[in-house]
Amino acid sequence: MDFFRRLTLAAIVFAAALALRAQSTVPTLTQAIPAQALSSTGGPVSLDLSKYFSIPGVTGQIAQFNTVLGTFNVELLASAAPQTVANFLTYVNGGAYTNSMIHRSASLNGGTSTANWIVQGGGYIFTDPNAGPVTIPPNPSNPVLPLEYNLPNSAGTIAMARGSATNSATTQWFFNVNDNTSVLGPSNGGGYAVFGRVLGTGLSVISAIAAVPTYNAGTGTAFETLPLQNVQSGQTSIALSNLITINSVAVIPVYPTNNTAPAVLSFAVVNNNSSVVAAALNGSTLTVTPVGAGTATLSLRAADTNNSSISTTVTVTVAAANTAPAITVQPVSQNVATGSTAVFNVAATGVPTSTYQWQFNGSAITGATGPRLVLPAGTAQAGTYSVVVSNSVSSVPSNNAALSFSNTADVGRLTNLSVLADLTSDSPTFTVGTVIGGGAAGVTKPLLVRAVGPSLARVGIASGFLADPFVQLFNSASTSIATNDNWGTGDQTLAQVFAQVGAFSFSGTTSKDSALYNPGLAAGGYTVTVSGVGGATGTVLAEIYDAAPAAVAPRLIDVSVLKQIAAGGSVTAGFHLAGSTSRTVLIRAIGPGLAALGVGGAMADPLVELFDGGSKKIFDNDNWGGDPQITAANKSVGAFPIADLASKDAIMLVTLTPGDYTARVSGVAGSSGLTVVEVYDVP
Repeated sequence: MDFFRRLTLAAIVFAAALALRAQSTVPTLTQAIPAQALSSTGGPVSLDLSKYFSIPGVTGQIAQFNTVLGTFNVELLASAAPQTVANFLTYVNGGAYTNSMIHRSASLNGGTSTANWIVQGGGYIFTDPNAGPVTIPPNPSNPVLPLEYNLPNSAGTIAMARGSATNSATTQWFFNVNDNTSVLGPSNGGGYAVFGRVLGTGLSVISAIAAVPTYNAGTGTAFETLPLQNVQSGQTSIALSNLITINSVAVIPVYPTNNTAPAVLSFAVVNNNSSVVAAALNGSTLTVTPVGAGTATLSLRAADTNNSSISTTVTVTVAAANTAPAITVQPVSQNVATGSTAVFNVAATGVPTSTYQWQFNGSAITGATGPRLVLPAGTAQAGTYSVVVSNSVSSVPSNNAALSFSNTADVGRLTNLSVLADLTSDSPTFTVGTVIGGGAAGVTKPLLVRAVGPSLARVGIASGFLADPFVQLFNSASTSIATNDNWGTGDQTLAQVFAQVGAFSFSGTTSKDSALYNPGLAAGGYTVTVSGVGGATGTVLAEIYDAAPAAVAPRLIDVSVLKQIAAGGSVTAGFHLAGSTSRTVLIRAIGPGLAALGVGGAMADPLVELFDGGSKKIFDNDNWGGDPQITAANKSVGAFPIADLASKDAIMLVTLTPGDYTARVSGVAGSSGLTVVEVYDVP
């Protein structure tokens, strides 16, 4: 027969909109995956995802149809049609349906009706247009099947095709696109044997096949309603690309056994914290391997062949292995002025978290059970201090630290604050401040204020500096009391003051650096604003100096800077302690505490780090922890209180020997915003 060379356009098109019922056979979460608790030194944990995800009601074997228009799955219902399923599997396992074709797409009512539609295959393989279709031969050991009609031909079912004889089914089958229960029931020669059902939304693929135009490729043959795609005008023969080909039919499992073989379900995992755990999938097995202490959330998705899916999460907490405490910052011996506050600090690692017991001359100090020991002014005793750090693993004693006192007029004191910052178009100004106090009524303090731009070249900043800084001094009533643009046009005694306080000299009287000197400022609060002339931007150093030649009251009891800190950026505040004795200072980096005062755009989580004059880090603080000793220190120096004891403001209280120090403030985890950095002299 000159098959497929008499193509005539029948143009029977399945154009009706199909109402596809959402079926229950889509992925479902059968139970929540419990949170996992691991140890950082423990091994991996494996979870069998088949215990948590399922395809409801599916108990039979699954046959997957891979067609040119999509893939779908069919559950074989052996309990209803055992011989039919066994026969079908014989053909499937033998590869009989590989590269076969859908040869019929039609309404059982005939004509152009779209009711009672079926699509039929399993009868022919077509690989050579010149040779035409090849009939799939019946199984020699079981050429025909007895009729096993037990289920209705409802939409989405697969049934065996047969001839007019009741027991005549061989290789061919069809899918019921519509509900054909009444048409193909027992009144129709005993009915047609349903032996499977389409899972999930796989019927959409069958409906797409049914929507392909059909052609009469041979009156009186099996190809009178042959679905063909991509047919060109005037085409008289059929190419392979026109056919609705079934690439394969194969038995697959519901759950994957590895990451490559097909299955009804596939799994995917997203890990939000790879520094805590590693998550790997192999088929239906999720392996979670601890990496480091912390918490991770694993987002799991189960999807079927047609991309119906369900998702869930599982929390994995990895606990650090128990380790003995180790002291990382030892308490340091101090010599302070008689009657001054003294503070000893210790820092330690260990899991679980360590506890502390301070000792004085070898005896425990009642209530001294934190990492900080504050000995308020007038209460401290000379002697030896130490601390025992303990956890459930073991205990370790600190080094001994001696506390001594000196009766001297040259007491330790805060004499300078310097802030190096960048002025940008988004942040064109910043403010530093100080509070003068502690002296007798009417006694004043000489103060030097500088805004250094061009002369930064003298300290290694040769480019990017602010070319023309402008400085302005305000009193506590926010009244401007002094300004300066170019220092060399003012008081020529400034150079002598620079030398007196130990400030580096400017590059010349014609430099555009700015400086102010007031020989007698009364006690009170003062602020200094620094900006660029004409909106200029660049790096600038702002400095405030106590210009008194000796330790005379009043003194600088607070120096501070208010600055916008960008994500990933920092602000550095340097300060100097003069005198012959150690001095206690309170260093604060306040972000959330500003927000509580109604300041907008405050940093959510600042970190402060303290460095000595040799750039060695000596201490740091992230969250102040609500320490009542800090609260008392805040009150003693007149700092505004931090009402939220759980706030993420950073505060440290330390006793330091005379010298230069730097406090660097940055945002934790990339946080940014307005931050005030303060250094208080604690008497």
